[in-house]
Amino acid sequence: MSDKLVDFVNGEAEALLSYVKESPLPYLKDFCNKRGYPSTRMSDFVRTSEKFCDAFIMAKDVIETKLFYAAITGKVNPTFAIFAMKNIAGWRDRFHFDLPTLKEESRMDGQRLEMSEATVKQMIKTLEDTRSGKPVPKTIDAIVSEAKTANEDNGNNGSNHDGNNQ
Repeated sequence: MSDKLVDFVNGEAEALLSYVKESPLPYLKDFCNKRGYPSTRMSDFVRTSEKFCDAFIMAKDVIETKLFYAAITGKVNPTFAIFAMKNIAGWRDRFHFDLPTLKEESRMDGQRLEMSEATVKQMIKTLEDTRSGKPVPKTIDAIVSEAKTANEDNGNNGSNHDGNNQ
């Protein structure tokens, strides 16, 4: 690999960091278009230079952070923000909980318990009710047990790859 190529890619690393810091809502394809090369070239740059690899990771973190703050302050459409965070930051509609004890893991053969958003909200409400002294109709264990039973009844063995809530 030539020194000229490494110098060029290292210069692109600096330009990328400058772009994401200065742009109100940076977009990697926009950066590439402005620099005159296809966005697929970035993967070559990541393999060519550790400096560019670090800059690329940092750029993605900055983009995610700026998008998050733009969303919570209402500067971007909420639907767009959700869609973008799912693609950029790996956000998902389903919550995953790893069981905390070896006893529980051995009883479930190490499978991960998946809960719908509604189940998690019910758990949070139950915790809030407990803290406020309100009578609690179910224990957390009962809610988790119901979620596990529902997953088993639906043929879900701890993995739902279709992205739909149950």
